Order: sequence, then C-alpha cells, then structure tokens
Amino acid sequence: MKISKYLILLVIVLFQTSTLMAEDWSDPAIIIPIPSSWTVSSAANPQLAIDSTGRVFAIWYSDVDDGGGSKKRILSSIYSSGQWSEASIIPVPGSWTLLDITTQPQLAIDSNDNVHAIWQIFDTDDLGVKFRIASSIYSNLGGWSLAEKIPPPSGSPVQFARPQLAIDSTNKVFAVWGYDSGGNTEIASSIYSSGSWSSEATMIPSPPGTTIRIKPQIKIDLTDKVYLICSATISGNKAMVSSIYSSGSWSSETIPPPAGTETVTDDPQLAIDSNNNVYAAWESTVDGQKEVVSSIYSSGSWPSEATIIPPPPGTVSSTNRPNIALDSNNNVYVAWESTIDGQKEIISSVYNSGSWSSEAIIIPVPSSWTISTAARVGLAIDATDKIYALWDANIDGQIEIANSIYSSGSWSESTIVPPPTGTVTSTKRPQPAISTDKVYVIWESVVDGNDQIVSSIKALQTLVLSGSQYKVQSLYESDLINLLSWQAIGGALYYNIYLDLNKTNLLARVNNQTSFIHHNRTRNEQTTYYVTYVDAGGESTPISITVP
Repeated sequence: MKISKYLILLVIVLFQTSTLMAEDWSDPAIIIPIPSSWTVSSAANPQLAIDSTGRVFAIWYSDVDDGGGSKKRILSSIYSSGQWSEASIIPVPGSWTLLDITTQPQLAIDSNDNVHAIWQIFDTDDLGVKFRIASSIYSNLGGWSLAEKIPPPSGSPVQFARPQLAIDSTNKVFAVWGYDSGGNTEIASSIYSSGSWSSEATMIPSPPGTTIRIKPQIKIDLTDKVYLICSATISGNKAMVSSIYSSGSWSSETIPPPAGTETVTDDPQLAIDSNNNVYAAWESTVDGQKEVVSSIYSSGSWPSEATIIPPPPGTVSSTNRPNIALDSNNNVYVAWESTIDGQKEIISSVYNSGSWSSEAIIIPVPSSWTISTAARVGLAIDATDKIYALWDANIDGQIEIANSIYSSGSWSESTIVPPPTGTVTSTKRPQPAISTDKVYVIWESVVDGNDQIVSSIKALQTLVLSGSQYKVQSLYESDLINLLSWQAIGGALYYNIYLDLNKTNLLARVNNQTSFIHHNRTRNEQTTYYVTYVDAGGESTPISITVP
C-alpha cells in the first residue's frame, strides 16, 4: 500500500478587487412614487445624477395638482437605501406665475455633493411675460432651496431655452442657454460662485455674420477651461460654432465643416478626454446625405476640416440625435438613431488610434423583433469600460426600452428592459447613469393612463480574485502550483484565464468552477494572470493578479 504525506511549504495569498456587471434589470421596473393626494397630468424630461455617496437624484417636469390647483413644477426624488423617495416639488416663490412652461431641467453635482438644478420657465416679471432660467440647489442641510431666476443679459431678451450646466474643479457652476435678443438668437452664460449667480448674464460672442445660435452643449476640461459648441447660421449658411471660456472671458470661432456643402447642423454633443482633447459630434446633411460629423479640438485648434463618421452599409435615409461617451482609455463612442434600408436602427462608431470605425455598426437586435421606431439613445460607461446603450423603441407594436452592452469589441444582442406593472402606452427619453455598484436608468412613461417617471436598476457585482502558491510534496513526487480562486459571478457562462492583457494567450477556460490550478511552477518566478468572465453581455475586462 502506498502511503503519502503532503507538506505545505509556502503559502502566499494576494488579493485584487474590481467591479464587474453580472445581474439583470429590475423586473418589473419601478414607478417613482408620488403622493397619493396629487393629480399629475404630465411627467417629462427626466434627468439623473449620482453623488459621491451613491445617492441618485432624479428631477423632471410635471403638471401637478397638490390640492391648490394645477401647477407647472419641477419634481425631485432621491434613490437611497434601496428605494426611491416619494416625489417632492422644488419650491418656487409664491409671486411666480409660471404661465404655461416649466421644462428642460438639467442637473449637476459639485465636489461637496451639492446638487445644482436649472430649468426653463415662462413667467411674468418686471420685463413682462418672458422665458427665464430658474435655479435651485439641494444641500444635505436644507434640501432644495427656494428657486431663483438667473439674472438675464442686458437689454430685453426673450425666449430663453435649452439650458445646460457644468461645474469646474473649484465648484464654479456654469450655466448656458439660448435666447432671442430681439433680432438674433444668441447664447448667454452665467456663473454661480460664492453663493450667487452673476449679476448680469453674459452674451457669448459669436463669429461675424452669425444670426442664429441654438442647442448649446458645455463641458469643462481638467484645467477648468469651459468648452461650448452650438448649432448656428452664419451669413445664411449652417455651421457649428465653438466658444471657450478661459481667464475670465469667452472666445468664439466657427468649427471648420466637412468637405462638401453642409446644409444641416443639429444636436451637437461634446466630450473631453484625459489629455484635454475635445470631441464634438453632430447631426448633419452634407451634399444632400444624412451624416454624423465629428471634429476634435487638440493643441489649441480645431482641424481644418471636420470628419464624416463612416456610416454602416446600406442606404441611409435619416440620421438623428447622436450621443457621445468616453471610456478610461480615451476611446470615444458615438451612437445615434438612423434609418438604414428602410429599417429603424441604433448605430454606433468608435474612435481610437486616430480614426473612426471604418464602418459604423448597427447594434444587433433579435431577428424576431419587428421595429417601427428606435430613438433617443443614451450612453453610460461602467468602471470596467463596458458601454450601456439604452433607447426607446416600438417593438412588435409595444413601446419599450431596449438596451445593449458593448464589451470586448462588439455589441450584445439587444434585450428589452422589463417594463413596470400595468398597461404601458408611452415610453421615451431613457437617461442612464452609473455608480460604483449599479446602473440606473429612468424614463418617462404612461402606465394605466397615468403619466409616470419609471426607473430600472442593474446591479454590478464585485469580483474578488485571490492567488496563492503551494509546494505540494509526497514521498514520491513534488509539485509547485499556483492556485487561483474567485467567487461565482451570477449569469457567467464561463471564465477565461489568460497570460497576457491583450487576451491572445489563453491558458484555460473554466466551466462550472471558481478555481484553477496551474502546475509545474518555478519557485519565486512570478506569473501574472488575467481573468475574465463571459456572460450574455460579452466578455468582461480582464482582472489581473501576480503570483507569488
């Protein structure tokens, strides 16, 4: 009879943690609660932001009768400790009449977790019946402040619209919006600092010959330069205009167009990478063809010619509402809605290594779906650089929120985010955001005839990867092994173990287990492993560990 005695001579344990997606969306989706005493006749334009503690703030526009007659108001709810709070009204002075418009809210959160909201109102004041931009701040001490009107530019401006918001590293808040100056359509700016807005908003200068500027977008780089782009008409021609705020003043210039005749410039989007390169994308018509156009501001200037992002194969008859996002490696993702060969689609392109995808990608959908609309795509990126795309779509006659996940170079086949309980007759404008452990999306909907704001949540899991080295010896043989172990990830189909970051050297594929033994190691020789899991959304980003 063989008798073996095992001696464990060396144990080294290392730990590394990363956050990876593994769970599915809420089923059913959650209707954000409102007081039972309220009557709500609309719920629209939802916006979402997450503070440093993981609290999620949602605001939206509603017509609300809380017992004193119908009022046009901005509502707010906070997701904390696993549930949404009952909606509340952001307070406004009793002297405000708010005649027939309170809309287009925007949110941003500063480094002290103060939540800044601005929105458009239509009110009577000392300048008459005018559009204005309102503001309120949520603090932990006092909740939402009494709203105030941001002082307008000089003169008699009217028709304020489409406010946008950004916050710099010193917690200065920059608000911009479009307005009618009584002839031309301009862009105004105001700064909130030391507890108050500018005493008078600034009209951002425009290039000579500019008569219309609309739909501003604003972002701030790591040096606190503020970048703005907007659609414009200059000397009767459509254009895209850029403005930069630096050292206390705004500059302005025209972004050079693409080759050809550009007759539409609409729905601009902005993103800034960690090297302070500024990426602009917009909807365009060039030589009669619907396109998405891009330009990149780098080293102090825009290129001499904007780039048409290569479309997917097929005949493109519409292209609308691009959205833009950046991952941690400064790859740029643009997604938009389009009609290709008569079919409604969501399209995506990626900018890396100095160029856009040679052909844009149609995000795949199940062959069983019949789609009559696909619109308003939103993008969000998690800590592992997975990209979540969500949009509203009419699928087989039912209005739904569809979603797909981009990972390891491809989009997953689209799925439907489960709707709320009840009969849904309208669903649109999904707004996604990601915390350290969850993906949130809210959208406007009509459920059982009632206007609602609906939410769904996708949990993220934590992969804890450990590695240890053992010398296992018997009377007859010895083996130095590296043991890798991890906890199970819900929804994982299998796990891959690579010996290189680029995932070209596959060591093992592990099914139905949460450990792996690598035999015949050399003492004190380090080996770095890269572990991924594969689920319905594709392959995760590698998590590395070095043993010993």
